[in-house]
Amino acid sequence: MQSALDTQPKFDPALARNRFRIGMSDYSSLIFLPRLLRRLNEEAPNIAVEVAGLLDSAYLALESGDLDFCISPMDPDLFINYRPSEDLVHDPLFEDDFVCVVDARFFGSNAQLTTAQYLSAKHNVVRIGEGVETVVEHAWRLADFRPRVAATAPSFSALIFALPGTQLVATAQRKLANAIAPILGLSIYPCPMAVPPLREDMMWHRRNQDNLAHAYMRRIMVEEASELTANHNL
Repeated sequence: MQSALDTQPKFDPALARNRFRIGMSDYSSLIFLPRLLRRLNEEAPNIAVEVAGLLDSAYLALESGDLDFCISPMDPDLFINYRPSEDLVHDPLFEDDFVCVVDARFFGSNAQLTTAQYLSAKHNVVRIGEGVETVVEHAWRLADFRPRVAATAPSFSALIFALPGTQLVATAQRKLANAIAPILGLSIYPCPMAVPPLREDMMWHRRNQDNLAHAYMRRIMVEEASELTANHNL
């Protein structure tokens, strides 16, 4: 009996066959998910990952147990009709700032987008779901800025892919803009309006706090996010 009590549970990533369901936006899917999958391929090749879109219902799915993780800003001010419960635990993963992406043929030869151009421009925005604001929408509302929204996009990458040949302005995350805009021949300018940095947090329910496989996933996600930040700053 004492031997059984003294035995500590172990987790071997190489032998694990867990399946983790993660809610994340297409932004995180493009910027962060490939790093996580490469890490799992090296250390835990039999762990499977299912990615769900980050809609307003994703946070409720996290609380109900239908999701194991969410990667999202953990800012209560962004949730208009929903407040994350105290049972959700979170750790910061990585940060990003915002830039403006445009088809420069319609904005002159300047190396920047002026405040006047930004305020008068037609904008393309992402709508996540009812009751949830993006960081950009929240900043606009606090600044009492009512943009001319000419188009809405279902995802952050679609926000940028819709720009070629239009006079639209997309206020997008820098890492995403750097990955997509050059391929489309689009220009990236500093954002003339103050938008706070985006901080992507890893969220989980405290019921999984002591689960060894879950703890392994949390550790490697934090480590890969740290590498992402370090490489971005080089």
